Amino acid sequence: MVIFLFFSIFLGILSTPLPSSASVEPGDCNGDGSVSVAEVQSATNMFLGLKSVDVCVDVDNSGTVSVAKMRKVINGFLGLTPSLVSIAITPAAPSLSIGATGQFTAMGTYSDTTTANLTSLVAWSSSNPSVATIAASGTATAVGAGTATISATLGSVVQGTPLTVSDPAAQLRFTYRFGAISGSGPGFADVAFGNGQFVAVGSENNSGAIATSSDGVHWTARTSAIISAGSFSGVTFGNGIFVTYGSGRTLASSDGINWVSSTPGITKKIAYGSGQFVAYGGSGNVVTSSDGVTWTRTAATGATSGLGDMYFWNDSFVSVNGSSSILTSKDGIDWTAKTVNMPLSGIAYGNNQYVGYNSHIVESSSDGITWTSRTTTSGDLFGGSYAGNLFFVVGRYGEIDASADGINWTWIVWDPLYLLRAVAYGNGKYVIAGGGGVLSN
Repeated sequence: MVIFLFFSIFLGILSTPLPSSASVEPGDCNGDGSVSVAEVQSATNMFLGLKSVDVCVDVDNSGTVSVAKMRKVINGFLGLTPSLVSIAITPAAPSLSIGATGQFTAMGTYSDTTTANLTSLVAWSSSNPSVATIAASGTATAVGAGTATISATLGSVVQGTPLTVSDPAAQLRFTYRFGAISGSGPGFADVAFGNGQFVAVGSENNSGAIATSSDGVHWTARTSAIISAGSFSGVTFGNGIFVTYGSGRTLASSDGINWVSSTPGITKKIAYGSGQFVAYGGSGNVVTSSDGVTWTRTAATGATSGLGDMYFWNDSFVSVNGSSSILTSKDGIDWTAKTVNMPLSGIAYGNNQYVGYNSHIVESSSDGITWTSRTTTSGDLFGGSYAGNLFFVVGRYGEIDASADGINWTWIVWDPLYLLRAVAYGNGKYVIAGGGGVLSN
């Protein structure tokens, strides 16, 4: 029966014209550019359901091997199909930033001038995996600055194109914009971006200081009795609202100009997620609010001894306080502790990577549990974030370090007299807040 079907298909070739367009040689499962007797037998077994279907025969991924596909396999065995002449890769000579990905496509041209998409069938390779890697799908990942040749191979036909990888952090330069660099004026503890505006908060002469900017370059000091009543330690944006805290009080504003005060007793960084602001309220309590004005104090449950600064990502609140544990919570009230192999004073998340810091050590982790030291800074670190597709850590002596992937870091030169504390991104600008004022690129 098998022999009868095989030869029925074989003889059918004599009365069947060749297809008007060609793809990868159907049945050439070992990629040597030809179809052998063994490969014809293997395709026949797929046709009869005696073997799992392979894409080297089922070239359109339909899940079946039809009579038409078997004819193509036998045409290949007899040498009646067009041969692959060349491969063209697109995009040609592209550029990527570290941490970014890009999709390559391979198009084949055959001896009869027909073309076919070979992206999933060629063998992809990179000449320099430390610069870029490439998956079987043709997706390249930029790893480090430099140039790598991305090649596509099918049988004896090979084509390559250069891929240039740049480090966006190395191109950043910052300029002082506003604040106390001259010895007078405000110093800032934190900065956030939202509603098209930056808001920086801090202190001046033991009074509160708030400044706003739409572009990160031109700043306006905001003054009022409610602002000057006490210094500020941090600011968070969420749900269309800026919330700043310090001196035992919390202020909320939609525009950074007009503020409403409350006294929930917040002393640590506030996070926003799942429709609410959450912060540590001291003595094992957390405080929560949907509008930044009306707060509810609740006794935290579960692992509470490590509660400190709050963050939110991946549908969970996260808290660290300099110890070798990370606390997580879905609702901000019930917490679970996870032991980590390095102490963390601050943490950031982006691009499927965690970055943490402690004193003058920057660490990274793919799972948030096992951490690897990546770089050592000259100054103690006071802030870190993922902003505008870059990780940042900032600190004493004008320390600014940036990374696209959390692994490879670039030190950005700045005035060593500065103590820098926070980074935000918006409207195409990076803004850094510190004791000397605010900077932007």
